[in-house]
Amino acid sequence: MKFINPINATCESCQHQDLYPVDNLLSLTATCSKCGEILLHTGLSMNNTLREHRIELWPILFLWEALDVFNIDIDDISDDEFDNMLTINDFIFLAKRSNNQLENIEQRIIEFGILKPIKNTLNPATLALQKIEELANLCNPPIKK
Repeated sequence: MKFINPINATCESCQHQDLYPVDNLLSLTATCSKCGEILLHTGLSMNNTLREHRIELWPILFLWEALDVFNIDIDDISDDEFDNMLTINDFIFLAKRSNNQLENIEQRIIEFGILKPIKNTLNPATLALQKIEELANLCNPPIKK
């Protein structure tokens, strides 16, 4: 997802509207061209929109990476199975059904690029119990002012 650059934003302090660079808004450094106040609300709102988008796509991106790493055919997992894949254990079950030769699967999952932001906090012994939605949220923490 991308924003139109520059993007129209309204200052929360003086209500002045102007065009601002997206990068400045996202980094919470954009200042009103009239009063000089930081456009914090707009920047936080934009970051939240991006975060929600990344969290929504995260399970698909996780599965895509897993299919590649474990050489699993996408047709081996039905839409219903994907929709019901709530934990890493659910994925492991489906992966082993497709390829029962998988070894060290939990450790290999921890090495996924999509898990890089939280890799050092993950434990292979408890990974299977992790909810995919929880991992998506942990990998995409909210931006704070």
